[in-house]
Amino acid sequence: MSDVHQPVIATPPHVTATAEAATRIDLTHRENATGAERHIEQLTGCVGQPRFLAGVSVAIMGWIGLNLLAPVVGIPPIDHPPFEGLFAVVALAEFYVVIFILITQRREEALAQHQAQLILELTLLSEQKTSKIIGLLEELRRDSPQIRDRLDEEAVTMTKHVNSEDLVGALKDANASAKTKSNQPHGVT
Repeated sequence: MSDVHQPVIATPPHVTATAEAATRIDLTHRENATGAERHIEQLTGCVGQPRFLAGVSVAIMGWIGLNLLAPVVGIPPIDHPPFEGLFAVVALAEFYVVIFILITQRREEALAQHQAQLILELTLLSEQKTSKIIGLLEELRRDSPQIRDRLDEEAVTMTKHVNSEDLVGALKDANASAKTKSNQPHGVT
């Protein structure tokens, strides 16, 4: 093994700016949460843990066990079999858990939409950079006396920047075409 250390290369500013933008989206999303939304997300996080399932299972078994053993020790049971009170409590808790999950999913979907927007912007920026590189390579090829000059239609096409509105239109057309094909009976094209 060599003891030669590779020089540390500073992170390019555009990479740092991109990372900061992604972090800002997440932080802004978290900061804009109301107190109630934060508490609901914490509760939803707790409900999603295996220990919550274990705790609920122990509580249900305890409820049933105490109500079955109550007459044995001479105490009237709170909830007689078939434990309608237990079922009512579980149904109410289930209702709230579903609402909590929906609220959390809605907030997470908003964050995902912001992240998708950032990804689209980065993709378009990458496309612009790639177009510029292809254009520079084509210019170098044309200007270099060692390389035979020829017209490369594909390279010329690739040097043109994609307009975001054109991209959206192309996506809509592709989706409409795919839906039309999926709605046709098999064997019909």
